[in-house]
Amino acid sequence: MAREGAQILVHGGVYNEQIDLMGKSIRVEGLSLSDPSVMEQPIVDGNGVGPVVTFTSGEDANCVLAGLCIQGAEAPYAPAILCSGSPTITHCLIAGNSATDFQAAPIHCGDSNAVFINCTITENVGDAYGALMVCVDSNVTVTNSILWGNAPAVVQTVSGAAPTMSYCNVEGGWAGEGNMDVNPAFVACGWSTSDGAWSCGDYHVLSEAGHWDMATGTYCVDPATSPCIDAGDPGQSCGTEPSPNGSRVNLGVYGGTTQASRSP
Repeated sequence: MAREGAQILVHGGVYNEQIDLMGKSIRVEGLSLSDPSVMEQPIVDGNGVGPVVTFTSGEDANCVLAGLCIQGAEAPYAPAILCSGSPTITHCLIAGNSATDFQAAPIHCGDSNAVFINCTITENVGDAYGALMVCVDSNVTVTNSILWGNAPAVVQTVSGAAPTMSYCNVEGGWAGEGNMDVNPAFVACGWSTSDGAWSCGDYHVLSEAGHWDMATGTYCVDPATSPCIDAGDPGQSCGTEPSPNGSRVNLGVYGGTTQASRSP
């Protein structure tokens, strides 16, 4: 129903469904990203079915997915994100997805120029011969993001260019300006429950000056500080990060937002 140029604001909660952006130049945004009074990030859960989010109708950079958690793709070929368009995916948490078919991946980009900005991509499982992200004839760009705790590998480039990553924390390392390979120090990782279900963790990062605690609605001081704080592209704004913020954006889903961990 959305017209071109529409902004769709999504309230907090769990949405058990799959969404298709249908080639439209629209912005689908979690309300918590733009309203400081809203702290709950909306979750789109594939509930064992995928793709959870589809960009296969010629989407361009004006098609924006922002401030959502994408999880629950668990079938053999069920990527969390299936992309043959070129959308902008920003401030999204992509976690707890599994795609185990041959060369399947939680993120599959084919003939795509997708851009990922300030995303946290963690605890996803691809096929043993695949990776977290499989790229086919694509030119994907990733900035200010955390790619950590995924299996078996980060990227498999089947054909075309490998992704361009900068100012990212990439497990196993990745060539590019400002990149690092160091434990991001999440507040809490996800875990599997006794019945095999996956439970999402807390992917704020630790800070001796305080991380935002969703349960208490306050900043909690930690004994250590994540290397992802103040590690983003120095040419980009730190957005609405609380003070003290080092005047430089943090990496990951909460970087540049009111829930960013404070700079020590």
